Amino acid sequence: MIEREGRQPGMAYSEAFLFPTSFAQQRLWFFEQLHPGSAVYHLSTVLTFDGSL
Repeated sequence: MIEREGRQPGMAYSEAFLFPTSFAQQRLWFFEQLHPGSAVYHLSTVLTFDGSL
């Protein structure tokens, strides 16, 4: 079975395929480094409210 999949014994599954990150993934990584644990990158729009809430 290992021969058919082309993986070596003991190789972790995540190490079998390495793909370059997309621009969006790089941006998320950057914001995580800037503000660890924050969800600031989820905000895509600014809302302005007039009057009392």
